[in-house]
Amino acid sequence: MTADAAPQITNRFWNALSFLTALAVVAALGSRTFVADSLMGLYLGRYIDAHGIPHVDDLTTNGAGLDWIDQQWLAQVLSYGSWSIGGYTLAAMVSAVALAAAFLVLSMILLHRGTPGIQAFAWVGVTLAVTLNNTFIRAQSIAVLLFVLVLLLLLRDEEQERFRPGIWVGILLLLAVWANIHGSLLLTIPAVSAWAVWRAFRARRTHGRDALGWLGAAILAPLMILVTPYGIDIVDYYRSVLGNDTIGSFITEWQPAMFTAKGSIPFLLYLLATIGTCGFVLGRGRRLPLLPTALAVWYMGVGTLALRYHIWGAFPATILLASIVRLPTSDAPDQVARARRLLTPVLVALVVGNAAIIVGLARQDEKQWLSTIPVEQVDAAAQWLDDNPDSTILADDPTSPALLWLHPEQATGRVAFDARLEHFREQDLRSFFIFVEAYGPEWLDIADGHDAILMSKLYHPRAVELMDDEPGWRIESKSRYGRLYVRDDA
Repeated sequence: MTADAAPQITNRFWNALSFLTALAVVAALGSRTFVADSLMGLYLGRYIDAHGIPHVDDLTTNGAGLDWIDQQWLAQVLSYGSWSIGGYTLAAMVSAVALAAAFLVLSMILLHRGTPGIQAFAWVGVTLAVTLNNTFIRAQSIAVLLFVLVLLLLLRDEEQERFRPGIWVGILLLLAVWANIHGSLLLTIPAVSAWAVWRAFRARRTHGRDALGWLGAAILAPLMILVTPYGIDIVDYYRSVLGNDTIGSFITEWQPAMFTAKGSIPFLLYLLATIGTCGFVLGRGRRLPLLPTALAVWYMGVGTLALRYHIWGAFPATILLASIVRLPTSDAPDQVARARRLLTPVLVALVVGNAAIIVGLARQDEKQWLSTIPVEQVDAAAQWLDDNPDSTILADDPTSPALLWLHPEQATGRVAFDARLEHFREQDLRSFFIFVEAYGPEWLDIADGHDAILMSKLYHPRAVELMDDEPGWRIESKSRYGRLYVRDDA
């Protein structure tokens, strides 16, 4: 074995350990159930497979006829394609593998930058713990992998004295794919363009042609938003999300990070640890690395704006911390070999454990995959719609995607709302949230015109409690998980 081959083999060991650990954790904790976003992705993937890219809403009564921009279409097609081949198990594992691959790339970044193997593995574990709330099945899983790949290429660009077209073509291609996967692309384009402008500014006198290359990349990066079937119209989608105050007011994961929100505590602790560590390093007269620091400042700052942004802040923070915190580690061959001998059984156990988890997932039936959904009431609602072809139904946010996915023939075009919350008129959306949260004396006004209501007791217990005693409505189907209500005169 050559001297150069030994570190490569060691790095592969640590990368494998990081990937398998992340896969085991994500598959075991975040991939056992399909929630509203997951089911909506499956339904829309099937819809696109049958009808092509959508442009006008024909799924809901409140959105009927509205322009429909499905920004996440590619992720939905991938999700449904996976399901059509391997059922819920494969669809769940595609999401889990994408997330685990993101942690693998993080490990590769840390090792490439000189972090010792055991410390790189520990940093991956810390990052996994901080981001665990963001690891369930949805389109964002693929976006996280694209994000970390962009970070890898930006950091490789930092190492180059000259403009390398291959690096920037790779970045732009990743952004173009991301533009069809998830709207979080908007968080990364400013970072990419700002770095490219900085490189162009630094090279303007010594390498004019290189400066033009970086400047061109800075201009092209924002244009990647438009590389979708919707072209310039995709801007309306981003405007509908970012300009919608109702979403931020009612949905927890869109609200700012606070210690009173349990899901934000790991991120906020990591933020404080990052700030404290950087302050200590600066106090010792050491300099912080430019790009990792800039990325951490930007993404950790963004992470404070909403719980759903925490995952974007954790990865850059880890890269920065691993760059400035190095614990004493022996590089002696015998010590490295000993560490590997001790951890090899762990690696084998992870392989076996992952196989067991996958087998366990494959043995789950549909009711287990949909354990957070009141499937009995969803089925009853579909039967009621079948028996009452002229009626419509008001379903809450967890049950409407399930109804559309499980019973498309009965539900399509007859549900009031679904999980595409940014799609609806803001006033209608506000009325919908007032309904599901049972706010105020007029909370049930939105039910006017609908003869049935489908609700999840798990997600909206107060509304269910009130509906159980609401005059003019009877309970058609009831379980500990949900209710189907029908008007007395229907």
